Amino acid sequence: MDAIGSYSVVRRLDPGGGLGEEAYLAVRAEGEGSAGLSLLVLVAADPTTRTQADHSLAALSNLRHPATAPVLDHFDHDGKLALVLEHDDGLRIEQIQERLQQEEERLTDVAVFQIAHQLLAALAEAHEASDPTGTPLGLVHGHLGPDVTHVGWDGRLRILGMGLHQLFADDHRSDAVLAYRPPEHGSQGTSASAGDVYAAGAIIWSLLTGRRPPGGAGRFVPLARVRSDLSPALSDAIDLTLAPVPEQRQVTARPRRLAISMRPAPSSGRC
Repeated sequence: MDAIGSYSVVRRLDPGGGLGEEAYLAVRAEGEGSAGLSLLVLVAADPTTRTQADHSLAALSNLRHPATAPVLDHFDHDGKLALVLEHDDGLRIEQIQERLQQEEERLTDVAVFQIAHQLLAALAEAHEASDPTGTPLGLVHGHLGPDVTHVGWDGRLRILGMGLHQLFADDHRSDAVLAYRPPEHGSQGTSASAGDVYAAGAIIWSLLTGRRPPGGAGRFVPLARVRSDLSPALSDAIDLTLAPVPEQRQVTARPRRLAISMRPAPSSGRC
């Protein structure tokens, strides 16, 4: 097996996974710590981008939500930045959606609410994070989509690439994934929390309706028109996240409020 730093490559991953064209499953060399599988990503970074990435990597140590996949290690390799992320078995949300659409099915509402609660709570923690002096860290995902959100076999959500949007371009993302981007999104992501709110809302809307986002300049159909059985408060909250103008998304408190309102009750049953 090829080696990248102190890691042995098991196999190269599909470049459509949202983390660029150089993503690998790898194991740390014997005697160097945990022998479990890790996700290893190589990215090019000019000096300015590397400085931004170093700042984000330091800030990420303040996040504790279990849905935020931690960066376990990072180092230079052949002129590129190597990032080592925690790997969990499971499926990307885009893979789940593809399988459900093939079978003309959709997830149960309880399963969607469990995913939504984890997603929005993790984003809320990142958006509100501050250093020990109380200074806001300014963390956003900036590159959120169904290709960087994984659901493990145990139902746990894992969000990859939090805070590192400056490192990942959209070159290898499918059109289906790009439809989840907010209108203001650039090729290197967006540095505003409003963009995360939009992308999260698009994921939740798609899971609740079984439909793909309109993409391009298209507008989302109001959720109540597709799912009249959902509560008006929930439908309105999702619709607000998908407002085309960032200032209309109520980004300061919306992710946490939505996470709380959609958290399934203990008696909701199995997903």
